Amino acid sequence: MEIQMNEGYIIIDSIYIGGSGFVLGVSSSIPNMYVTWEYVNGKYYDGRYTGSMLSAKRDLLSRATNALERMERKKQQKQGNEPEFTPWGEISECYELSPGIFSVSTPSHGGIMAEASIAKKIFSKEAVACGFQENGYICFEEDCAATVAIRELMDRGIYQAPVNEYYNAGEYSSMIDDSIRRFYPDYWQKREKRLSKESNVIPTKKKNREYER
Repeated sequence: MEIQMNEGYIIIDSIYIGGSGFVLGVSSSIPNMYVTWEYVNGKYYDGRYTGSMLSAKRDLLSRATNALERMERKKQQKQGNEPEFTPWGEISECYELSPGIFSVSTPSHGGIMAEASIAKKIFSKEAVACGFQENGYICFEEDCAATVAIRELMDRGIYQAPVNEYYNAGEYSSMIDDSIRRFYPDYWQKREKRLSKESNVIPTKKKNREYER
């Protein structure tokens, strides 16, 4: 079995609760030094160091117990099809942008999660391709891909760009567009082409009225 290590500590115990893991490590170079971390998607967060194995084990159990209690509380409060877990770890905050589409955050990361059946109706194929599917949701991670989802929601009038103490009118949309042009230039070009095509379509009734003149 491969030995798991992080920052010179050998992982000797672990507990997984939902989408999060908690691990206990012992130093490979410093006598009687121990640490517990939260472990999410191959990364370690919030290291707690101690000179006592007993204290480290207690902390490991305490962190896992707290995570389990939070998960149970969220299940009781859960409404509709709100996700219970995310690809980025345990949910800290979740709010619904539109039925079946959620903005989620975790202690380490976050993004937008849309029920796959809803996402494929609301988002273009190009937008869906910018995310990834997991546990019945199309997921758009917050650093880059989430801007594509937000842009499409704004295009369809489902989400309004905020105007507040952080963003003046037009600034939020400009920031979203700049990010998409930088990270998803192919998507941006296809979006521009699609919008241009849609703007040139004349409604059938209007066409008929023009022909009748």
